[in-house]
Amino acid sequence: MLGPRNLALIAKHLEMPTTTVRYRVQRMLSNSILFLHLNPYHTFMGLKKSVVFFEAEPGYEDLLVKCLRMNDFWLYLSRSYGPYEGCAGIWTIPKEKAGVFEEFTDALIDYGVARSIELNWSTCFEGIPVQKRWFDLKDSAWAFDWNEWKNEVKMIEGTLPYTLVEPDDWPIKVDIEDLLIIKELEKNGRATLTDIAKVI
Repeated sequence: MLGPRNLALIAKHLEMPTTTVRYRVQRMLSNSILFLHLNPYHTFMGLKKSVVFFEAEPGYEDLLVKCLRMNDFWLYLSRSYGPYEGCAGIWTIPKEKAGVFEEFTDALIDYGVARSIELNWSTCFEGIPVQKRWFDLKDSAWAFDWNEWKNEVKMIEGTLPYTLVEPDDWPIKVDIEDLLIIKELEKNGRATLTDIAKVI
C-alpha cells in the first residue's frame, strides 16, 4: 500500500518512529531478508511474459543453465528439482520475437541439452502484501487458514485487474529515457530520483 520509497509514511502507518523503521529496513536489506525492486508492467513495454520449465538431459544441468543465460531477456532463472530436474525461468520477450523465443527453447531439445520443456505465456503477476493476521505472534509461526481461503475464493465476484487479463496488444508506451529510469529502479528500488538523474 505504501511502498518502500517513503519510510516516513510507513512509520506513520505503523505508529513507529521513522528512525526505527529506517534501521529495521536497513537491517533486513543487509541480512538478505528483504529485497526491494521495481516490478514494471511489461505489457505496456511491448514485452510478453513467459514462464518456462526445462527438464535437463541427465548430466547437462549446468550446460542448460549456461545456454539459458545467453538469452538476455530473462528476469528470473534458477535450477529446479523434482518433476523438472533442470531449470525454471521467467522471460519478457518482445511481442514480435515470441515465435523466435519458442524456436530457441525447442532448439535446446534438438541439441540434446533439454529433455522436455513446458512454456507458458502469461500476463503480469500481482503481488499480495503480507497480512498481519497470517502470523501468530504468540507461537511465532505462520498460520495460513487454507480452508477459509478456499471458501473465500468461491465467494469472489467481479472482474480481474487489467494486469491479469490477456491484452489485445502489447503497445510500447515508453521511450528510452523511461527505460533507463526503470532499469535503475529495477536495480535498486530505493534509489533516489536525484541519483537516477545523475546516472541517466
